[in-house]
Amino acid sequence: MPAWFVSNLSIPDLTKSYPINLGPAHAGDIAFVPDLSADIWEKWVGFVAILSTGSLPMLLAAFSAHPIAGRAIVPMERLGAGLVRMREGDYDTVIPLAGPPEIRQFCQEANRLAATPREPGQPRPAPTARFAAGRRSPSHGARTSRRDGPASVRQAPVCARRRAHHRALQPPPIPEDADVRGT
Repeated sequence: MPAWFVSNLSIPDLTKSYPINLGPAHAGDIAFVPDLSADIWEKWVGFVAILSTGSLPMLLAAFSAHPIAGRAIVPMERLGAGLVRMREGDYDTVIPLAGPPEIRQFCQEANRLAATPREPGQPRPAPTARFAAGRRSPSHGARTSRRDGPASVRQAPVCARRRAHHRALQPPPIPEDADVRGT
């Protein structure tokens, strides 16, 4: 056991001495000096047990959390770098499909968006607009979830009613050859 541990213990002085007298003369003393090495050893073993009981599970949790979090963080970093490349105009580099299913799906959608052919003068849609606030339905902006299914399927009757109501409120289209100068 280390000396710093023994020096931090408060060990009482248990040495006892008893006088020996032979008749009226003092012949000497008998001293009892106990050996406390076994007691100190028990305290050291208890200290190590308490320390290892607290720190060992913590270290195991930290070492096991690092690879688990790395499996999600690395693909998210690759997705983020790929979206930055797409925002800067590099649509040729493919984002690797890796990580949890949600991240793989976003990578696949980003790759599909980058591979979408466009007319030479037509700009590509911004990739971060779709990924920034989560997946949104193109019809009405409602969030979708894996549990409920796509919003376009889940709320299709509502969307159809909204579009019909919106069309009813719009004025009829004006023919191109009509004179609209206010005559």
